[in-house]
Amino acid sequence: MGKAKTKSDSRKFYNKHDDQMREFFAKAQQEYASGAAKPQVGEDGSSRIVLCDGLWRYVDLWYGGEPYSGMTTLFYEEVACWSMVYWGRIMPYAEDKQLVLAALMDALQHNHNPDQPFRGPRKMITSTGLRYINEAKGGLRCFSGTERIVGHLRKDEVLYYASYMGGVVNKD
Repeated sequence: MGKAKTKSDSRKFYNKHDDQMREFFAKAQQEYASGAAKPQVGEDGSSRIVLCDGLWRYVDLWYGGEPYSGMTTLFYEEVACWSMVYWGRIMPYAEDKQLVLAALMDALQHNHNPDQPFRGPRKMITSTGLRYINEAKGGLRCFSGTERIVGHLRKDEVLYYASYMGGVVNKD
């Protein structure tokens, strides 16, 4: 039995652009997490960050604050080629929400895993002293996961939680 054929050769696209996609996404995520990219606020209450580099464009669009929901999309030659959806929240009992948010941004800047460049590293103690834990399955082509930030005083107290999933789009 032969392999199933795809409409637009997703394997060829992914194999040809995999390294570029990873590199661009990592660079865009670094810029986003560093605070260098300022969000535009939409009339509908959304926030959006758009970053471009040559033929690549990164768009992160989200709603809310606590909780929040959003979608990050990569475009190549103005066609969406990769997307991630996410939902998360800082827990209402977290005493210092800014500290938790700073821990999340720190984690997003410290993921150096080329096989799973989305979100943060598997585990780390952030610069705020809080622990970040990321449990991801899959790779850039198709993935899902959860991330948590837990307190340093009460080791298992979850201060932040989010789930995410995504992968290559418009190429099958």
